Amino acid sequence: MMIDNVIMILWNRRNHQDNLVHTRLNWLIAAQAFLIIAFFNASGLDDPPWWVLLSIPIVGILSTSLVYKSILAGIATYKDVRDKLHNVIEFHESEQVKKEYSKTLLVRDWSEIIRGGFLPCLIVPCVFLAFWYFLFLWAVLSDGMSWFLSVYCP
Repeated sequence: MMIDNVIMILWNRRNHQDNLVHTRLNWLIAAQAFLIIAFFNASGLDDPPWWVLLSIPIVGILSTSLVYKSILAGIATYKDVRDKLHNVIEFHESEQVKKEYSKTLLVRDWSEIIRGGFLPCLIVPCVFLAFWYFLFLWAVLSDGMSWFLSVYCP
């Protein structure tokens, strides 16, 4: 009976990690939406301050990088818990338990992680990073940055 409790604990940890990863992705999308709106509102001004056009992409790059790191850590923890669960079920004496859980634990590599619904969690932060790097370079090469260079680097 004790092994059944271990299975349930690991199963619940696995589901918890799955929920955490997807919650982090949802938070990332919401936060980036606010930053994108702020950037385009600021760039639509007649004379936007150069520091705003530079600081918003920097905040976007930093926040996306940090959340992406936490998403990767969550996926790695998910895989670790899943492997432990697979090992516990593999040595369970009941064939019914093995049959019940083996349907969801067939593959133990990263391809299962990608097919298991984590592909958007891996791609979306990369898209945001590319977007913010592009906007950062645009802000650096825009007229606001040339004004800054002309004043401080004559």
